[in-house]
Amino acid sequence: MPSALGEEQRQDQDVVDVGDAEQAVRLPDDAQVRYYDPALASSPADPNVLVAGEGGVSPATLAVYDTAAGGLQKRTERSFSSSPSISYLNDFAVTADGQNIVVAANNPSDHQIVRLSDLSSNGYHSSWQFPNAVAVAADGTVATGADGDFVKTYRPGSTWPAFREYAVNDLQRDGLAWAPDENRLFAITGFSYGSAPTLHVLPDAGKLDTTLSLQAPATSHKGKDLTVTGQLWAAEPFPASTTVEVTRTDAEHPTGTPVGTFLISTATGEFTFAERPRETGDITYTATYKGDGQHMPATTQTTVTITK
Repeated sequence: MPSALGEEQRQDQDVVDVGDAEQAVRLPDDAQVRYYDPALASSPADPNVLVAGEGGVSPATLAVYDTAAGGLQKRTERSFSSSPSISYLNDFAVTADGQNIVVAANNPSDHQIVRLSDLSSNGYHSSWQFPNAVAVAADGTVATGADGDFVKTYRPGSTWPAFREYAVNDLQRDGLAWAPDENRLFAITGFSYGSAPTLHVLPDAGKLDTTLSLQAPATSHKGKDLTVTGQLWAAEPFPASTTVEVTRTDAEHPTGTPVGTFLISTATGEFTFAERPRETGDITYTATYKGDGQHMPATTQTTVTITK
């Protein structure tokens, strides 16, 4: 998340250590960001690259610096008067791969994406009005916020659709940050209209939805093999050790009994098990996936009627 630097601090130093949160930086005299203290951002993918942006002006300006040699070597700088036109910068963040900058500004009404290499346009994340916050998780998940829109999250490299949306009223400028677990998202509201600031914890903001299904015949016979097939699906692959737990509920086990824990196929997400029912009546199989750091939990059921 960008941070502002005071004028006195900027006069004290002309180099920056981006690994030290207490360091300050003085930009070269030829930098365009001069009316207000700049906000700064970098990416773990290339911590020697520093992006500076000036808020409160139209058009907005971004500058990219290289700090590898111990000073500030300007790579590129741009005033966004067109293609895209950006004004009144509120927040910006470098993507986890170090390739792009996501920008939140009063105008336009979308979160613009510009290439870090030359600050050229590279798409946008759709917002309704007044984008004012952006945060990038270490795994590349992007969170965007706007004063007149939802807080949204996007998978790395994706600009549509959002896979999480949260209704957060009165989101504040620079008001988003990821928790260290990269699944919870923090949002700050308030300050406006005299209200007190409020911290919101948005759960599972970095997790993908999962779909779990079971397929079995509607009827089967007592003492005959019964095969049940399941599938676990998500937009991104599961770890190789992913398992699904299955329980059986029937007349003999009205509260349920374990059938087994089954490893899914990494290629298809499928798993299969077989049983030989000993009694007639309905059998309900319940499959449960507990979730992991990137995937939401899921559960499903199917019922088979056993006849003689």
